[in-house]
Amino acid sequence: MIHVIIATEDATFADRLKSIIVSAQNQFSRLAISDSDQKMLQLVKDLFTIILIDETDLPLQNNMDLIQTIQKQHPKTQTVLLRNRKNFNDEIMKTEQSSKHSAPEIVLKNVLHEMFQEIVQKQENCYETFVRSLIHGDLGTGVSFTNSHRYRHHLLVLCCAGLVSSFDQSKEIPAQVFWKQSDWQERLSVQLKGIAECTIVDGATPSEKWLMISFYQQQKDHSVQHWIELVGNLLNQGMNVTISHSNLFHSFDEVRELTKMLRMVLIKHIRLAVSGCFSLADLERTVADPAPDPIFEKEFAFALEQRDLKLVKNVLYGLFVQWQETKPQQNYLARQLMGILIKIQQVFHCSSSYTLDLFYADLSDAMLRALDYDDLYRSTCRMIDLFAAVAKDIVEGQHHDNDLLAQEIEAYIDEHFPEPINHQTLSQRFGLVPSYLSKIFSRYKGISPAKYIVKLRLEATKELLLENPGLTIKDIAYVVGFEDPSYLSRIFKRETGLSPSEFRKQQKVLPTVDDS
Repeated sequence: MIHVIIATEDATFADRLKSIIVSAQNQFSRLAISDSDQKMLQLVKDLFTIILIDETDLPLQNNMDLIQTIQKQHPKTQTVLLRNRKNFNDEIMKTEQSSKHSAPEIVLKNVLHEMFQEIVQKQENCYETFVRSLIHGDLGTGVSFTNSHRYRHHLLVLCCAGLVSSFDQSKEIPAQVFWKQSDWQERLSVQLKGIAECTIVDGATPSEKWLMISFYQQQKDHSVQHWIELVGNLLNQGMNVTISHSNLFHSFDEVRELTKMLRMVLIKHIRLAVSGCFSLADLERTVADPAPDPIFEKEFAFALEQRDLKLVKNVLYGLFVQWQETKPQQNYLARQLMGILIKIQQVFHCSSSYTLDLFYADLSDAMLRALDYDDLYRSTCRMIDLFAAVAKDIVEGQHHDNDLLAQEIEAYIDEHFPEPINHQTLSQRFGLVPSYLSKIFSRYKGISPAKYIVKLRLEATKELLLENPGLTIKDIAYVVGFEDPSYLSRIFKRETGLSPSEFRKQQKVLPTVDDS
């Protein structure tokens, strides 16, 4: 608070000055009106005081003597000489040279209002810049503040709209909309007019704001709870806000350490969809995690085993209902959700594509956008659907690559089936485990490699039976890749229902071939 003493014998002019002071927001408090030098000197205290001296009441030399006396006794006091005339500089310079006085600030009476507004703006900017530097720890930039003597004590408050962000956000979150929707500092300044100076400073994340309240000297005491209730009522505007606050303290030097402790309190106790108020004493208070629910764990494990997304979501819904009732701390909530979603991610085998960084960013964003547990449940379900979609893309990508490999295997078999090839020789040829080779080929062709080889050999056998009536089964077996002619006869009859000779007869091809 800036105290003002008006030194004038002109009652009308004094009333005008009082109206200007009252209109200059909450920075000024008219201390008194003095009609004599002696009375004015008695009124000046060791505070930040502005003395407005009406130069028409005394000769200039007398005013300069008075100003010098004030400057010696109260160096923090600012003296302003009020003039009616513009052509006054030469007279001031002559008086300063003859008396060796430092010249006072001279203001024309018709621009008094602008002067006060300029002082207000200067004081506000200086205080806000200094507090921001204290909180952010960048006082090394040359920021200074000389008016700390104006304040009796301070209160530091950390306010968080919604949950604390633990990840850089590229998109606007509800907390940012909340802080932008109103001029909170202006509204708080109105509440604290004549009582304290205040400023609101950005916190470590978009969800957080620091509030510094510095109470002027000679203000009556109120409990911390009184001021915290005032802040809480002001911020109660449709979004849950968690507050952690200091006790009243006297020195700006304490601010940096208090910011660390208050943020620790906030992070330890903040909860979703709940407004809360915590003090430094809550830093030592133990917060126990809810006991594990064996029924949920059993049902969740079963749903994952079945790979049933609908069942997984239904089981999770029951867990979110429990959380709605118990309101666990954000730290616990984040750990539990992280563990649950990682298990789901692992079941769908999508961790290589949907990396942990992306996963953690999505989870953090979901928590910051959630206004209640229903919001958080819906966001969680969207993440689960994303897991399934990513897993499907991975599988389809793998299928595409495997289909190309299966085509290569098919082409090789088509060319080399008469040769002694089997699972083992194919695996060696393509560098694959036999079981995996069989799996990708069977998916592509709908038949195993072994059966496909037999199929090609039987088709070749049929062609040779019809086109080369002079060939025996033994000859044909050798040509198509069967080592045992009797095995060829058994396989042929099993697949066609006819022996090789019966097949020739049915096709009316002569002569009959000996099946032995």
